[in-house]
Amino acid sequence: MTGEIFFFVLPDLNYGGAQKTFCNIINQISKKHENNKLYLIAINKSLKVHNLDKRIKIVNLNSSRTIFSFYKLVQLILKIKPNYVFSTTIHINLLCIFTKILTFKNNTKFIIRESNPSFYRNDIGIFIKSLAKLFYNFSDHIICLSEFSKKNILDHIKINENKISTIYNPVNIIEIIKLSNEKNNINFSDKQMNLIFVGRLSAQKNIKYLIEIIKNLNLPNIKLRIIGNGNCHKNISDTIIKYKLRNIVEIIDFKKNPYIYIKKSDLFLLSSKWEGFGHVIAESLVLDTPVISINTKGIAKIFYKCKYFNKFNSSSIEKVSDYIKEKLVFYKSHKPIIDKSFLNEISTEVITQKYIDLIKKIK
Repeated sequence: MTGEIFFFVLPDLNYGGAQKTFCNIINQISKKHENNKLYLIAINKSLKVHNLDKRIKIVNLNSSRTIFSFYKLVQLILKIKPNYVFSTTIHINLLCIFTKILTFKNNTKFIIRESNPSFYRNDIGIFIKSLAKLFYNFSDHIICLSEFSKKNILDHIKINENKISTIYNPVNIIEIIKLSNEKNNINFSDKQMNLIFVGRLSAQKNIKYLIEIIKNLNLPNIKLRIIGNGNCHKNISDTIIKYKLRNIVEIIDFKKNPYIYIKKSDLFLLSSKWEGFGHVIAESLVLDTPVISINTKGIAKIFYKCKYFNKFNSSSIEKVSDYIKEKLVFYKSHKPIIDKSFLNEISTEVITQKYIDLIKKIK
């Protein structure tokens, strides 16, 4: 795998799970295979750039909408003639597939990555889902982040199962621990039971439901910190005020390094309606903070190997609250040291090698 050209196409270069994953993988490929040319293509205007190897060329198409970038992407592919085009998220995947079809780029392999179970999501319209059903088969390969996402595709698209691989997100254990130990002036009270959520403030994350659970916990000295930003910020803030929980629930703006907060917390709560993989679960377990997932679909099976990952399914807020209360009281008095050996299966090096093996397979 030398002297080849790779495009990695992202919606933007802001801080997110897909961006973090592609940047980790592209850095590893660059270091291991120096003779290759790697391009990171951002569709929308981006101001934030992850730490990238200096050999990686960043191309910003500066398009306000995905559809407006089509002509620019076509020109770029025709000019540079990449051997491989990797894309992620359903809209960018469709954009790249249309590029393949309309440019007859049969020598270029187009590999799409499903960062979420697209057909399960209720925030993606029927039209986009219909396009995916019609055109996903034109890709050369599909990478899914979890077993649930793979099944979700097979249930909705007539496609050869050999054309789909499940490759988990990479987790940089050393980097997470290093960042969590950075000097800081963040003080958590030992007398408090500290709960935490980190992620986008979006409908997917179902944070209003999480606040309703907190309202029903009936425990003294509890504190929930919600770290992130998004279009549901006001709605969440209004819910906190409505339930008179301003002394208990705190919204903290997005942090580039949330690991300091996660490490100091007693329990991580995940209330998402769905996840493509559950990256934040791995990050929390790396830092010896147990996780409770509430009614979340799409979590990768690897996390079930850890007894400190707890999945609780119930429509009853009272039952969920009782379960969290029991676990929180226990973990507060028995701070665990979690066996992280199972996470070696999803180290950056291991996952990058899976991508390289896939590239060799579909030449």
